[in-house]
Amino acid sequence: MVNIVKGFIIAKPELADSDVELIYAIWAWQLKNDKPSKDVTKMTAKELMKQWKDGNISSAFNISRSRRKCQQHYPETRGESYVKKQKHQERIIKDVKRETDNANRVLSEGLGD
Repeated sequence: MVNIVKGFIIAKPELADSDVELIYAIWAWQLKNDKPSKDVTKMTAKELMKQWKDGNISSAFNISRSRRKCQQHYPETRGESYVKKQKHQERIIKDVKRETDNANRVLSEGLGD
């Protein structure tokens, strides 16, 4: 599944940031290639869920998990939200370090009395 997810993300990079769109794209592809071919746009939610239950399409959880694994191992599949999360994480780390340093300084000054 990781290779399938990788192929989809490389073909359509916007799928890297949305599990829902990625799942839909993979399900549509799987159903189109099923025998007989099915058009996801003409299915009811109940029919789609039956396809999932019957194992005719991949689990949404498996697709989502595979996207995370893919992005962990293949940086070229990381989307814009990954970059934003990394920048936000860097800011949080700096803030925590600053506050920890301040707390340590206050504690050491207090102990010197």
